[in-house]
Amino acid sequence: MTLVQRLGDSGDGAAPTAPEGSDPIDAALLRLGSRAVPEVAAALAAELVADPYRWLRTLFPSYVAHAFGGHHEVFWAWIWGIDAGERADSLIAIWPRAGGKSTAAELAVVALGARGARRYVVYCSRSQRQADDHVANIAGLLSTPRLAAVYPELGERMLSKFGTSLGWRRTRLRTASGLIVDAMGLDAAMRGMKLGEDRPDLIVLDDLDDALDTPRTTERKLIALTRSVLPAQSEHGTVLGIQNLVIPDGIFARLAGVASTDADFLIGRRLVGPVPNQSSTSSRRPSGRVMRCRSSAPVPTRTTWTHGLRPSR
Repeated sequence: MTLVQRLGDSGDGAAPTAPEGSDPIDAALLRLGSRAVPEVAAALAAELVADPYRWLRTLFPSYVAHAFGGHHEVFWAWIWGIDAGERADSLIAIWPRAGGKSTAAELAVVALGARGARRYVVYCSRSQRQADDHVANIAGLLSTPRLAAVYPELGERMLSKFGTSLGWRRTRLRTASGLIVDAMGLDAAMRGMKLGEDRPDLIVLDDLDDALDTPRTTERKLIALTRSVLPAQSEHGTVLGIQNLVIPDGIFARLAGVASTDADFLIGRRLVGPVPNQSSTSSRRPSGRVMRCRSSAPVPTRTTWTHGLRPSR
């Protein structure tokens, strides 16, 4: 019997017990609460990391309440395929409105930090305020009791030798495990904001296009993205982009190959979608936004893609 099973099966009455037949990891987490027991945390992490769906469903049950759709399976297989210090092809996910896009991207940052696959993340949105909100959401994910029980240092602030926080604010998170997450808006990048000497090994592009963008606005965003944001990544840096298509010639339409002009950057990127808006089962996440997960159906595509991944043209 493993350490996790022993903890889950112990019934000394000192902590709540899970219903009979529960997953041993769920039972162990119920007994632990938010307590961090190093040997148990390591055993839990080792069991969970083998399966991305089990990892998500166990650590974030309020966010992942239903089975993956085909595009979710492809997305999380890509996240789990990223290894520390190694470059991975960029991924562009074109999902429908209310399709759990930002939730998936925020959870992906936490998962990559938990696995030690990425250490410095820049989360980029069309405005600094939106980027700040995403980083605040990630801070909330890092603070959940279940994550604290399995990855205790991931949710703790990094402290100086004097006990002061080295970064836990609206624009930056810096955890005791070494994970750094910075918020960056394209509007700030257009004003000349710099990232500093450290180079991110993951850049997340979430909702760069706006329905009211003019062609001139799009061109200005492209300049900021290609001259300020993307060149800042490290040698083994990876880019994750996620959005729905809101304008025909926007950044993501170009990345998806459906605009009049294809993107001439992120060459070799992989594409999941565009996924059409179909009937789905929805579940509420704590913030009140809807995360929608369809049943495990194939990824709807314009052409047949191997494993749902389509290389860029």
